[in-house]
Amino acid sequence: MYIETERLIIKNLDIKYTDELFLILSNKDVMRYIETPFSYKQTEGFIINSALCNPPLIFGVFSRGTNKLIGHLIFHPFDDNNYEIGWILSKPYWNKGFAQELTKYIIDYAKHKGITGLVIECDKNQLTTMHIAEKFGFQKEKICSESALIKYELKLY
Repeated sequence: MYIETERLIIKNLDIKYTDELFLILSNKDVMRYIETPFSYKQTEGFIINSALCNPPLIFGVFSRGTNKLIGHLIFHPFDDNNYEIGWILSKPYWNKGFAQELTKYIIDYAKHKGITGLVIECDKNQLTTMHIAEKFGFQKEKICSESALIKYELKLY
């Protein structure tokens, strides 16, 4: 995958980005609703198992101006009819519209590829993610009372 947006480049990750991704995934604020912050070894394993597999499950998100890794995009088959999308961005890039920009372009990319639906899963406390999902027309599909997980779906066709 290679996508350029106004401010971002989305492209494949490889092991050379371990140091940069570790700085993001080891941050407790970034990982607050996702999982325990990653160690360096976990970050390296994450790239090997999620970015270097075929097909990749994640892609790097880079600042177009600096080519600096600022996070990663989750984009992979979720079930027979949907792809999962999501993002984890470095804290300095929060509240600047980057997640919305990613979402807009990934929806367009998915339509171009003939993907029929998209899914966003998030913790019920991830208010920004929920806002973005709703802004782009995702419908809340599942709230499990025993879990903090919420599922949003967007039908493209």
